[in-house]
Amino acid sequence: PAPSGGQVVQLSANPSAPLTLPSSVTVKAGETSTTFNISTKTVASPVNVTITATLNNVQKTALLTINPMTNLTVSALTVSPASVISGESSVGTVTLSGAAPVGGQVVQLSATPGASVTLSASVTVKAGATSGTFNISTKAVTSPVSATIRAKLNNSEKTTPLSINPAPVSCFGICVPASQPGPPGMMSQ
Repeated sequence: PAPSGGQVVQLSANPSAPLTLPSSVTVKAGETSTTFNISTKTVASPVNVTITATLNNVQKTALLTINPMTNLTVSALTVSPASVISGESSVGTVTLSGAAPVGGQVVQLSATPGASVTLSASVTVKAGATSGTFNISTKAVTSPVSATIRAKLNNSEKTTPLSINPAPVSCFGICVPASQPGPPGMMSQ
């Protein structure tokens, strides 16, 4: 076990370029082991890295293989609510086929017809997460519009509909039925 005050163990990696690890770790007093985090970087082909722990000129090694990231795809796209009154907002959720890499994963967004909605051109799914959300604002429409929200990543694409309905006409309490025209300037329904 580690002595009072703990025991510092030196760490190294060869090659060191495809990963980041602490230069040392401390095993707590009375303990015989500890853990530490290793962050890997994106690689184009598999890379074998030898991790070495050194204490009092004694070395122990472990092999770590870093594989290239498989191409992530968009596995699902949803909006909630899926039907709104013009001027209201909806929230989109894009789901990936796996966890986003270090630095996150950018997914391209678009909408048709674009004149009826406003959304960012992309959403970034945070590192380690499998989904991300984005806001969708709708513009005023005079008749119902079925917009298509689209998410693209690599060679994958998902779409989902968003129904935008016109805002109800307000008559401010002076509407009259269409069959009974009122005085000039009064609205009929």
